[in-house]
Amino acid sequence: MRAAVVGTNWGRVHKSALELAGVEVVAMLGRDDDLASLSELELDLVTVATPPQTHAAVINALPDVAVLCEKPAVGLSDLDTLDSSRNAPIWVNYAFGFLEVAGRAGRALPGIGTIERVDIRSDVDLPGELPLPALAAEVVTHPWSWVTSLLGSPSPQEARCVVDDVSLTLHTASDALPVTVTCRRAAGRRGLTHAVTFSGSQGRLTVTGGFALGSEWVFEPPLIESTDGSTQRLGQVEAGPGDPWFRANARSVAAVVSALRGAPGDDMLFGWSVALQLDRTLQRALARVQT
Repeated sequence: MRAAVVGTNWGRVHKSALELAGVEVVAMLGRDDDLASLSELELDLVTVATPPQTHAAVINALPDVAVLCEKPAVGLSDLDTLDSSRNAPIWVNYAFGFLEVAGRAGRALPGIGTIERVDIRSDVDLPGELPLPALAAEVVTHPWSWVTSLLGSPSPQEARCVVDDVSLTLHTASDALPVTVTCRRAAGRRGLTHAVTFSGSQGRLTVTGGFALGSEWVFEPPLIESTDGSTQRLGQVEAGPGDPWFRANARSVAAVVSALRGAPGDDMLFGWSVALQLDRTLQRALARVQT
């Protein structure tokens, strides 16, 4: 199998993951290079790892082969710019669901009974001054994508958003199940932390993880707190040697490669239309934002 990578920053992660999956990477280009030249290379897959506002234009410039696009699909940019004549599949690389802790947590969900609500939160203190909406599109959509894979896509019509000086909170639902998504600036944290809590009729299940600047990701074992007062940690910490976030991305890429080779599709893979639903939900909520 032959692939090309468009994007020379995070694209290097895609290149390494493709090679680990046994794919020959025959070209690596910047988004301003001549993408039409890729049609001469007999490619099976192109990965797109450019800024989200360029994704649709880059994909439209590619030959009609399978695409793995880095998240988010379009973020806060135009939702309706993808060429409808394209026939090859397009996936969006949301890797959170490919973490080992996410797999353990997903298998354990029935143990907390009927899910009644989900709370997702990302605390961020990273270099740069992205506005909160753009920060949310880049950061908190990672764990939100995983929840969507487990529970179903949100309804943009039901979404509402509250923004203050340090946080953006999105209230939505997946199949009528309340889901709250919060992206918060956390000065002094010097890194990024994700936390997802599923509240059920028989207890709560929480997944947390993050990194400090200059260090690799660490994810704590999923924690179950039952209504009888007992607690249970599922497995071990997910950490090094080697960064678990890279390993999750490598599994995501490998799942796309396996699907192209004819294997059944992985439930954690995000098609373009499903990924676009996250962007649409955030955009429509921001259009009627409350402060």
